[in-house]
Amino acid sequence: MDPIHTLVRHLGRARYEELSAEVVGAVKMTILDAMGAALAGSASEAGRGIARIAKGYGGGTGSTVVVHGGKVAPPLAVLANGVMARCRELDGTHEVGGGHVGVCIVPAALALAEHSAVPVSGKDVVLAVALGVDMLCRLRMGAGKAKAIGWMAETMAPLSVAAMGARLLGLSEREMLDAVGVAYALCSGNVQPTVEGAGSLWIPAGTAAAGGILAIDLARAGFVGPRNPLLGEFGLYRLYFRGEYDEAQLLGQLGERNEILNSSLKPYPTCKYTHHAICTTLKLVEEHDLRPEQIRGVTVATSTMGAVQCGFDASGAPKTEPATPGAAQFSYPFTVAAAIVRRRVSLDDFTEDAIRDPELLAVAGKVTTRVDPAKDALPMLYAPADVTIELVDGRVYRGCEEFVKGHPRNPFSLRECVERFMSCAGLAARRMDPGRLQEFVRMVEALEDVKDAGEMVPLLT
Repeated sequence: MDPIHTLVRHLGRARYEELSAEVVGAVKMTILDAMGAALAGSASEAGRGIARIAKGYGGGTGSTVVVHGGKVAPPLAVLANGVMARCRELDGTHEVGGGHVGVCIVPAALALAEHSAVPVSGKDVVLAVALGVDMLCRLRMGAGKAKAIGWMAETMAPLSVAAMGARLLGLSEREMLDAVGVAYALCSGNVQPTVEGAGSLWIPAGTAAAGGILAIDLARAGFVGPRNPLLGEFGLYRLYFRGEYDEAQLLGQLGERNEILNSSLKPYPTCKYTHHAICTTLKLVEEHDLRPEQIRGVTVATSTMGAVQCGFDASGAPKTEPATPGAAQFSYPFTVAAAIVRRRVSLDDFTEDAIRDPELLAVAGKVTTRVDPAKDALPMLYAPADVTIELVDGRVYRGCEEFVKGHPRNPFSLRECVERFMSCAGLAARRMDPGRLQEFVRMVEALEDVKDAGEMVPLLT
């Protein structure tokens, strides 16, 4: 029997009371993380563009578009909100399987709660997000080493969004199975845009959520999905992951271990692969008071996938002169240079002017990326990078920060997540009302007591 049946049965029978306090807390921080990222993303070119497209189809009823306001059909709302949450590289990732999970699951859960004909409680949202994130992470982990061949977590997210949404809306297991099967027809998203620094990188977070919601509606309308979407002859693992399948990773400790606890929140607005190198560089710069003019060369030793995404461009050339802000966010040379020159890495370092700063580019030109095969053998996708800094006077400094801030072993507190959320709100495309923001935060902090979670997203306009 296809393992999707085990997953669907688990989602259909899970109960809020079975969640640990740690999982509930992680859900709250994931909601603040994803929706805060959407607030900040609303002011970007991509955020403004996707909101304009979603609202351009018309509406008036449905679910709310964050910041820009207006209600549209739920698939369009989550398309916009998902892309806004993803497009500034602020959203968290999963440490083991890799990929961006919260930005697919959270906007979809809140949009469905808002659009539901009956009130959806905060407890229902907590359970749905916990189950949806866990399923998405497990689907990626189930591909074993093949998870790093070029597909994204967003690629398989329609399946998880469909299952999560079906659980949130109280659909039967048969309807959930149909929704997940239909959602398999909507899987897409690959890492080629990251290699080229293309803006289409952000789209799958929105299309995955939209596809999952559409699959629910199709299932409720009578469309029947395949019953073997994971291990069928042309199922997910055979077609997308060259036949690699690790059942223990997909189903092990199902209901006992929730992978949301292995997710990280981001301290830097860059590709997760760069975070260890940034953190290590910042520490070395501070400890030894290093200045740009002292640098002879920097070497970043990383995994194969880290080098492919952040070390070299599509032609194989070092990413020392990124052509776009997005490409700079996926560049070891540029992000390490920012850490050395600016002594911090923030969104201000990824503007059109910043990526042409001669001082930054001069240091970036001294950064070399190399692949360390030992990093590929580690049981995680985002392997800690080794940083070696050589000075013109011959001194050499080395480091490797294993647990960057935001990692499950070095986590943000709920208070820090609230502060980050409010900081993101200050970057929104329109001035946000402080009272409404505080009410949203209050509802998240006490989500288990919220009677109608559908009231939450309208506060973010």
